[in-house]
Amino acid sequence: MPFERSRSVLENEHITKIPLWTGPQSIGGSTRMQASTSEQYVVSILLEEAVTKALVKCGVSDEELKALGFNT
Repeated sequence: MPFERSRSVLENEHITKIPLWTGPQSIGGSTRMQASTSEQYVVSILLEEAVTKALVKCGVSDEELKALGFNT
């Protein structure tokens, strides 16, 4: 880990690390693009879950959630 920024994150016990694996560049294209696509996918899942929980706390019913496009 030659870079201080990377090392400080990887060694921080208060940060949960989630390894997102990408395939070989020769098969799937740019590994940076694969990594950012994987990150966006995970963040969107987490964001959807957070929004759903927030709406449920506000008293939105399952039927209303379905009408908004959320799977309940």
